[in-house]
Formats: sequence, C-alpha cells, structure tokens
Amino acid sequence: MMQESWDFPWEDVRWAALPLGGGVGRSQALCGAISGGAMAIGMRLGQRGVERAELEGESRERTMEMVRRFRERFGQADCRELTGHDFNDPEEYRKWRES
Repeated sequence: MMQESWDFPWEDVRWAALPLGGGVGRSQALCGAISGGAMAIGMRLGQRGVERAELEGESRERTMEMVRRFRERFGQADCRELTGHDFNDPEEYRKWRES
C-alpha cells in the first residue's frame, strides 16, 4: 500500500517491514500493521525535504491518531488479542496461518 500510494521503492518497503509481522517479530505485542503505518507516516513526512526536528511533533500526532482510529475500529492494538492465537505455540501459529 505504501509503495503504491507514494511510490516508495518496493524492495525498501518490503525489507523494512519484514520484522513487523506477528506483533513485531512474532512477539505479539503492538500489531505490526500499526508499526508499518507509523513507518509509512514517517516515510511520507520525510518526502517533504525538511529537517527531522520540524516533523517530530506532526509525526507523533499523526501516529497517535492512527493508533486511536485502529483501536476504535478493532478494539485494541495487541496482536495476540487481535488474532486470538499464541504465535509462540507452533500449533496455534499453524492454525492462524491457515485461517
């Protein structure tokens, strides 16, 4: 989605997002979709060509709004609760992958 919307190099996006699955490295903490969304916000703001310090506040605000909307829509931001599976249990992970 980031690549299609904002023309980021596909390989860069793909590799940057690799460890986000399963709540960041299968830790099942914060949902990887939120982490990826935060990356997209940063990448998009970075295209403006201004100093990082100028964008820190805006990036936080946009990210907080994204997380708020995600929680509003899905009820929370925790990967384990969202999926209903324990990814550290091989059988549970298999069930999730097949669902």
